Amino acid sequence: MKKFVSLDSNIVMSFPDSNVPERPIAYASRVLSNSECKFPQIEKEGLAIIFGVQKFYDYLYGRKFTLVTDHKPLIHIFGEKKGIPIYAANRLQRWAYVLSSFDFEIKYIKSEGNTADFLSRIKTNQCNNNINEYDDAHINFIHEQSPFPLDWHKIKIETKRDPITSRVLHATKTGSWSNDFSINSELNSYNTRKIEITAEQDCLFWGYRVIIPTKFRKSILTELHSCHIGMSSMKSIARSYFWWPSIDKEIEDMARNCNECINARPNPPKSVLTPWKWPQRQWTRVHCDFLGPYKNKTFLIIVDATTKWLEVFQVNSMTAQTVITKLSELIARFGIPRTITTDNAKCFNGDEFQSYCKTLGIRHLTGAPFHPASNGFAESGKYCTLNHK
Repeated sequence: MKKFVSLDSNIVMSFPDSNVPERPIAYASRVLSNSECKFPQIEKEGLAIIFGVQKFYDYLYGRKFTLVTDHKPLIHIFGEKKGIPIYAANRLQRWAYVLSSFDFEIKYIKSEGNTADFLSRIKTNQCNNNINEYDDAHINFIHEQSPFPLDWHKIKIETKRDPITSRVLHATKTGSWSNDFSINSELNSYNTRKIEITAEQDCLFWGYRVIIPTKFRKSILTELHSCHIGMSSMKSIARSYFWWPSIDKEIEDMARNCNECINARPNPPKSVLTPWKWPQRQWTRVHCDFLGPYKNKTFLIIVDATTKWLEVFQVNSMTAQTVITKLSELIARFGIPRTITTDNAKCFNGDEFQSYCKTLGIRHLTGAPFHPASNGFAESGKYCTLNHK
């Protein structure tokens, strides 16, 4: 005997704030069609709610009522507190849209407390083929008369021709997701989303987004990139309409290889300026730099960061040996500093000056390239020297 699955629903009259028990007014039940028998369990439970609401429409519309279900996930989908999940199946989203016209509160009870559960367990060998199903054509996700060149008819044809999407379409319709989907790298992305993928008019959907076959992916990316709106905007538009595995990576590669997108994108944010730490003792950190040529003269500027003591030497050349000679004179008078801060000139970054600092145990610090403000004490010393001259 062929097995049939039935939907169960009832309407109960209750008296709030009293000891009067609930009194059933009417019961209703129907057998699922062949296609409905293939629904996941959550969609079967949702279909029972839609059937009951439509069946008792005259009793419920315009009144506040309590919707009781023994399937707890439906509370999060049809309830008003959390809203419809973005990636819920299309069918559940449409049913939630239907229920939005009613004023109800949804509650969860266990199966043993559900009085309507009895009707779904009645054995029958007859299927009612004249089922008056709810017509949801006006909220169908397929646009029947699409003005765009790529319409759902072409997507439907290529979905069946594509070796990957055709397998996903068959698995979505039959529910037979084999182990190959988790092993195969091309199918694994669909397998992780199998409870969120639906088929409508033989087109695949992930939530509300169309899954594009391989043939049309390049042309869609070209159309999406035609305005050079940038990587983030391209992703935002794509996430509103369509999807396929690795779509984000393909968008990133296209934007990074486009000269117009590279020239138009904003510059990275500048680094936050970090001031030098104030030394606790004098002659702890000194700053060095050259000034000139100024009136055919060159000067070596050395400034103490703590006391702002300024030493100015007129020199004949800007070499490491000149810096070492003048710095040795100051070390003989004031002692060895802990750190010396300079710019990235060759005389400071050469092996001779580096060896000199290492021998005396001095830590050599350099500022950012092409950014003299990072050696601000020496720059201030140069300014004071010019004013004095």
